[in-house]
Amino acid sequence: MSTANVVPIAPESPESATLMERHRSAYQAAKRAASLADSVKYGSIFVAGLVFIVAILIYQAVWSERFGFPVISISLVVGASLLVFITYLWSIVLRHRARVLEIAIDAAVNSSLQPNARRATIIGPAGEASTPEKKGKEKTAA
Repeated sequence: MSTANVVPIAPESPESATLMERHRSAYQAAKRAASLADSVKYGSIFVAGLVFIVAILIYQAVWSERFGFPVISISLVVGASLLVFITYLWSIVLRHRARVLEIAIDAAVNSSLQPNARRATIIGPAGEASTPEKKGKEKTAA
């Protein structure tokens, strides 16, 4: 039975540099997807807070709201609560998709023909993709 010899890509080759850049940009896309999830969540909390403040102002300003049944205020508070709940669920979905993307990128990097040292450079410490900006800061700090 014969086994195939797989020769790793030379670290200095143009293919290696292209592959590294592709993996780095994929990690950056995964980070942007995660930050989008956080932006959706925090944006919805901010908007819901504004709606809650408007509900309080309407409750204080409108006579029928204070001395009758506060329909407008209650509906605004319920709407703000639903907004936060629905966008929180969406942020969970977006965060999950970003994590799945990171896992797929990790699998691609680990199955590439790059040497182990080059893989470690791409993935970085604790699974964070090292970017050229980070590398520049590390060199100047040392």
